[in-house]
Amino acid sequence: MAGRRNQRVCELLKAELSRLISREKRLEGYLITIIDISLAPDFKQATVYYSSLNQPLNMDETSKLLNELGHHWHRTLGQRIRMKYTPRLTFEFDSTMERGDRVLNILQEIEDSSLESSSATPQETDTDPT
Repeated sequence: MAGRRNQRVCELLKAELSRLISREKRLEGYLITIIDISLAPDFKQATVYYSSLNQPLNMDETSKLLNELGHHWHRTLGQRIRMKYTPRLTFEFDSTMERGDRVLNILQEIEDSSLESSSATPQETDTDPT
């Protein structure tokens, strides 16, 4: 059941990283949410996918800062989580939320344009003289 253990470790890492991020002074003002964690099968490497509400201005700066802090958090995680190996953290911006919003906006535009085109053409009513 490596899959189940992998999920449990990912959830544990997610909870601990959320605490570390919320307490980090250098991240004040950044609205960071951990979306997912991908853990290597040997538990030595973890990729942390995050999103940020203020990302358009600070995406590169945020990634750089998180990866820098990830090296410092490695030891803290090792003390808090009892594992043989503490995974090395790599932070990557997750743009799936933006892509999802973009797709929803496109679908809304298509729906609006189809409603406008159907209201612009007169509706033919079926008048049956019988």
